[in-house]
Amino acid sequence: MLMRRLTLNPVRAGGPAWDRVFDSMFEEMAGAGSSLCSATSFPPLNAWQDEQAVYVEAELPGFSRDRIELDVHEHRLTIRGERTPRETGEVQYLRRERPMGKFTRTLELPVEFDGERVEASLENGVLLVTLPKAARATPRRIEVRGQSNQAGAPAQA
Repeated sequence: MLMRRLTLNPVRAGGPAWDRVFDSMFEEMAGAGSSLCSATSFPPLNAWQDEQAVYVEAELPGFSRDRIELDVHEHRLTIRGERTPRETGEVQYLRRERPMGKFTRTLELPVEFDGERVEASLENGVLLVTLPKAARATPRRIEVRGQSNQAGAPAQA
């Protein structure tokens, strides 16, 4: 059976030669001098909140705890890290899709949190940061005080 590949992209229509050009261009951009800082969405994050805290989860596969730094200031959480190569000698990469280097990611949070009680854990390459809300930022029920009377009845003096 004869199969033909339909290509709508004129650049990709060049076939393997163009593939090599683009592969080498991207390999140079992701070379040894590159840094994760240039990737504004690294690490990928999820953030959510409940009544007690704000939670931030970041994917950091291959990172060790000693290569991750957290800072909290006012409404901001900053995550910094560095991924270093495992090998120590000269190597020739066949494929390099996991960039090495440093990154910084700052997340502006919508509520005040208690910086003294922030906790973080790293398990299976996932960093979980728990930022307990400041007392003034947590909702609370206010008791209405005064004379008790039936609904709609005028208060007596």
